[in-house]
Amino acid sequence: MEARPPENTDTDAFAAPTNTALDARAEFFQRHPAITHFTVLALFLTPLAAVPYLLSKRRISALSRRLDELSATTTALRKELKTSATENATRKVELHRTSTSLEAARSELIQLRRSLKQLRTECDASEITRRNALKQLLEERKLTRQAETGIASFCDTTFIADIGFLQ
Repeated sequence: MEARPPENTDTDAFAAPTNTALDARAEFFQRHPAITHFTVLALFLTPLAAVPYLLSKRRISALSRRLDELSATTTALRKELKTSATENATRKVELHRTSTSLEAARSELIQLRRSLKQLRTECDASEITRRNALKQLLEERKLTRQAETGIASFCDTTFIADIGFLQ
């Protein structure tokens, strides 16, 4: 009796395939071509790939809209910045002109104060001169009256009346 290898049974799963097992596989592949296997595999894997794709697409759409909003806001802010820079430059020029005018007015005010001080000094000197001249005239008149009264005692009244008439 010859020793025959046992035939491929379910109990011997790790044994090397025999011709009958190979025939079964070939028959299976002939009955079910590769396209069928691919279709079945695609049916199971498509939802696994599509769900994350759809979720990420929704998120990307929201981010895209937000990016468009931010772009519009950035454009508006740039325009506002240009307008503000122009206004700032205009104000700087006006400030410089005003500062120059103010400085000129200050120097003119200082000059006018000096002139006023000089005029006051001249006016005070003139006033002192007039007062001195007036005092001198009053002194002379006083002396003249005293002299008239002293002469009147020596002269008669008709002579004094004639002198008063002549004056």
